[in-house]
Amino acid sequence: MCLRTLCIKLTETTTFKQTKTAIYLSAILAIVPTLILLLYYKSLDLGAIRSYYRYRHPATGNIVTTGLKSQLTPLEEISPYITLAVLANEDTAFARHPGIDLLQIWQALCDFILKGKQLRGASTISQQLVKNLYLSRERSFLRKLRELIYTLKIEHLLSKAEILTLYLNNIEFGENIIGISNASKFYFNKQPSEVTINEAVLLVYLIPNPIRRSRFFKTNKFGKKERHILLNTFNKTIAALTRFRKISDRLPNFDSYDILSFYRMNINLSNHPQDLLNTQEHTNFKVFLNILSKIPQNNH
Repeated sequence: MCLRTLCIKLTETTTFKQTKTAIYLSAILAIVPTLILLLYYKSLDLGAIRSYYRYRHPATGNIVTTGLKSQLTPLEEISPYITLAVLANEDTAFARHPGIDLLQIWQALCDFILKGKQLRGASTISQQLVKNLYLSRERSFLRKLRELIYTLKIEHLLSKAEILTLYLNNIEFGENIIGISNASKFYFNKQPSEVTINEAVLLVYLIPNPIRRSRFFKTNKFGKKERHILLNTFNKTIAALTRFRKISDRLPNFDSYDILSFYRMNINLSNHPQDLLNTQEHTNFKVFLNILSKIPQNNH
């Protein structure tokens, strides 16, 4: 029997027909959910997102989201050092990725599988904003799926500057301290535009675990692990500032929009100790920690 005849015979068997049926069903099962997700994405209404602002209601203690745009601190009134520290430590690819940083997700998985490191969330600034404005704290596959869809929608509707503005106005910096304006006033008695680079580092240090880390400010006592985290945050910020100064033609009068442009055009922004230079802001760590003595001791 020739090979051609054998192939014809095989295609007529029940097994092959079952295989074809399974392939068709698999295709349908793949296409239908995709169409449903696409329709959900198209119909998703995020409301007046450009003016969303969160605050804690004084009577109930609950966090409330309002649409009063006048309460938002615009990006041009936020110190570029804050923007620099946030992007250097929270999301270096923010200005370039579509809301989801696949490279960071891949690196997190590799570190988990190959090096046994704790699995990192790899959440971008856009994803963090979605969590703060729309989603609960539960951990489930459906919630993660909603997070990704909401993130892509936000990236489609808003510019990077708008996303960053909303993020800085809605992120928590401690118990009952929401937004960069409240944080600047509470910790340093300053407007966001007046925050120095050392102060910006301290604020960004709070972001991953604001309630727990803000308690260290009360006693001004940091353990070895927290000192390491603070120093790492500090070094990343100074390294980014050093690179910015090397290429910027906007010095000394630069703003947060210049920082965004800087991150948009710099593809490789890995931070290395050798990038640190002796700049006016690059104080040693002991001097850096002395800033904590200026923080109110009656917090929390």
